[in-house]
Amino acid sequence: MSAGVAHTVAVAPDGSVHTWGDGKDGRLGHGQGGAGAGAGAVGGEELQHKRVPTRVEGLLVGLRVVGVSAGGLHTVVVTDAGLVYVWGLGCNGQVGDGGLLDRHDPTLISGALLGKRVVGRDCWLVLATSYS
Repeated sequence: MSAGVAHTVAVAPDGSVHTWGDGKDGRLGHGQGGAGAGAGAVGGEELQHKRVPTRVEGLLVGLRVVGVSAGGLHTVVVTDAGLVYVWGLGCNGQVGDGGLLDRHDPTLISGALLGKRVVGRDCWLVLATSYS
């Protein structure tokens, strides 16, 4: 479990990820309205605040997450396969997909860690080894 400035992320025993709190900038990972704005949602399409833990879907469905970290305005998770997914505020490149846009859904990072297996459980310090 990890707490950011105004949101929290937790991993359940089955490896699923749940977030709650302030949904601004996509930091909860529930998309931009529509189907993800269910029970416990507050606000409009852009501000999906969640008052209760809500499962993050998207690219994480079927994956087992083993590490989570809530940044100030973004969220990072690591799967048991060593893949890193990020979502939330992206104006400074913190989403790691090479762009500067906010991501409202889990996004697989690219760049130097693409094709590498992340080892360790702290999302703030990532060490990479090749898949070979």
